[in-house]
Order: sequence, then structure tokens, then C-alpha cells
Amino acid sequence: MNILEFVQNVHVRQFKSGDVIFSRGEECDGRMYFIFSGEMSVIKKQGDGEVVIRKMYPGEFFGEMALISSEPRAATMKVTSKEAKLGIIDEAIFYKLAKNSPEFLFALLKSTISRMVDLDRALDAYREQRPVE
Repeated sequence: MNILEFVQNVHVRQFKSGDVIFSRGEECDGRMYFIFSGEMSVIKKQGDGEVVIRKMYPGEFFGEMALISSEPRAATMKVTSKEAKLGIIDEAIFYKLAKNSPEFLFALLKSTISRMVDLDRALDAYREQRPVE
């Protein structure tokens, strides 16, 4: 799949502040999202409230983990800017891209590693604040 075919297969949708794209624990709907404009927050529940784990900005993507693993969504994704424009691709397009685009796979791998490093740092910081039992 070349870039032109990819662009033709991306469904673009506008969202407004507070819109939830998906919630933690939901089954994957076979979609992955690209942020074209706006700001998203990755949110997890903590006690009775919510904690923003990470902010995401244009050029980033999300939803690929559930698509690859067939596991429920790991976090809630919410629009935190006034509005956001997201590109949406379905599972069939995702796998065509993965099959035909080493650049796409590299971007997925790079993003996954970056997120793992961030999580590892956060866990280290958390552990330094609490005694190990």
C-alpha cells in the first residue's frame, strides 16, 4: 500500500472537548487513530477519580495495542483541547500497512519502545517514593 492508497482509506472525524474516543476495558472495535490536530489525554482510573497518564499531540497515534493484541482497551482516550481531528483506520488497512510498509512498522515499534521507556521511568519514580515490601 502506498501513501496515496493510505490517505484514501483514512476516515477523518472531528471531535470536541470532552469527547471520549474509547474507554478502558472496552473491546477493540478494530480501529486505530492518528491525531491530525488537537490534544488527547490517556486516562486511567485511580480510586474514585481519574489520572492523566500522558498527553498526546498531532503526529502521534493510539489504539494500535488493542488492535494488535485483541485485548480490551488499556486506557481511556479523551479529547482535552477545544476540538480534535482524528484519522481513523480499520483493522484491514492496518494489516495492509503493516505488510507493505516497513516505515509504518518502524513507527509502531519506535512508539511502543518510547512508551515502554516512559512507563519504566514512571515505575522507577514510583518505587523510589514507596518502600519495597
